Amino acid sequence: MIQPRTHAMKVDPQRAMIPISLGFFFVLTFYFQAPIWLMAILMLWIPLFYIGVPLLTQRKWRTFEREFAYRFPSQDYQGLLSYYKGQWFLRQFGPKAEMLEKLGLIYIAMGRARDAERILEQAIQLSDKRAREKFMLNLAQVKFELGKFDEAEQIYKRLLRRTPHLAGAHLKLLLIRAHKGQDLQNTIKSLESELPRAKGEDKKRIEEALSAARAKR
Repeated sequence: MIQPRTHAMKVDPQRAMIPISLGFFFVLTFYFQAPIWLMAILMLWIPLFYIGVPLLTQRKWRTFEREFAYRFPSQDYQGLLSYYKGQWFLRQFGPKAEMLEKLGLIYIAMGRARDAERILEQAIQLSDKRAREKFMLNLAQVKFELGKFDEAEQIYKRLLRRTPHLAGAHLKLLLIRAHKGQDLQNTIKSLESELPRAKGEDKKRIEEALSAARAKR
């Protein structure tokens, strides 16, 4: 069962770097009599870290997103995973939640549902409210694939309370009820009405759920 998350205040250690650095420079200057030229060189790292690193991160992130958008539809998942693992700079300084979500999508596509579940749960913990709904939708799909119907059901219901017309969530709840054997008569009737307009994977899932529900009736 998914437990409610507590939202503790997060401390960004980078915010403390400037005062800590200035204190360090003060000690070097007044206690160790470090020369001015050395202090000037050391002071250069502050604009480098707070201006240079964000600019480089932004550029690398745009490049990564373009590469991901190209490789993912072409189903080059192994190559994409290798490319992801080579992005040390982005994994350290880039948007951590979004990077983890991309890794989770790769694992989903590769059929590594347990790895995807673990990574997406980490992404949700690090995400802001704007991205969390998308991450949770992906996590619910993974929970469904793993047969963790109770946990998937909780997530879908939580999402529907925020966005009542969320695409696919109502169908997933019907499929979950069918697999769990809940309200079978109405569930079967609803799935039968969904079947004629379903396509691809959704059609296959509805047929499987109908078979399971009819067997339990």
